[in-house]
Amino acid sequence: MLAADAGRAWLELGRPTRAEENLVRGLELFGQDQPRNRLLHSASLAEARLAREDVEGAAAAAHSAMDLSAHLDSERARARLRVLHTGFGARDTSVAREVCGRVEDILSA
Repeated sequence: MLAADAGRAWLELGRPTRAEENLVRGLELFGQDQPRNRLLHSASLAEARLAREDVEGAAAAAHSAMDLSAHLDSERARARLRVLHTGFGARDTSVAREVCGRVEDILSA
């Protein structure tokens, strides 16, 4: 979906609020289709929310991405999870530690 792709572009341009708006819309449009794309865009949504210091919202998006990772074996998805691990690892909260632990479990499986 173009909305989700636009969200990723906004994220790369350093505009996390615009990114979040587009990523949320794109994920809504995907519905239950395209689990790999939903995983990638959910990870991007988590990145956008981390950039806005919304750790709770970022964790929710990260968990959505990780829920989808059980069904996929994609190096690109693993790379996005490593980025999330780095982002959450820079925050000292129980929510961030929980996300990091789950990412570590997925990446080591």
